[in-house]
Amino acid sequence: MKQPIGFKRAFKKAEKIVNDKSKILDIISKGIDKAKINKKALQNVWEELHLLIELVRAWVKGEYKQPPWTFIVSVVAAIIYFLNPFDIIPDVIFGIGYMDDIAVIRFVINAFAKEINKFREWKNVARENLTNYGSD
Repeated sequence: MKQPIGFKRAFKKAEKIVNDKSKILDIISKGIDKAKINKKALQNVWEELHLLIELVRAWVKGEYKQPPWTFIVSVVAAIIYFLNPFDIIPDVIFGIGYMDDIAVIRFVINAFAKEINKFREWKNVARENLTNYGSD
């Protein structure tokens, strides 16, 4: 899949801030807020977007240590792109304003499908361990 227009710029911004965990948490928080407001427009990527945000949050907290650096930077870049209201297709254009945002999110999902599946597996094991821990 070809890299969407505008992703490269967002990736460069993400590279500059990915070591600043407080900035990443701020971006995640803003991404969640914007996603909630625009849930209907994002319905095609809603679950995946939340999974990506959850993954970065777990990485920031030091809970999930497996993702490659490029994957983390790409996810942060997708959120940065999503937060920009004046990207390739401005978000205010009713009906199509989020098409480019969805394309960027899909790009990251498709490019890192194996990594996303590894996170899902890790999350399921972590949840199972918590459940089993309480039943002893």
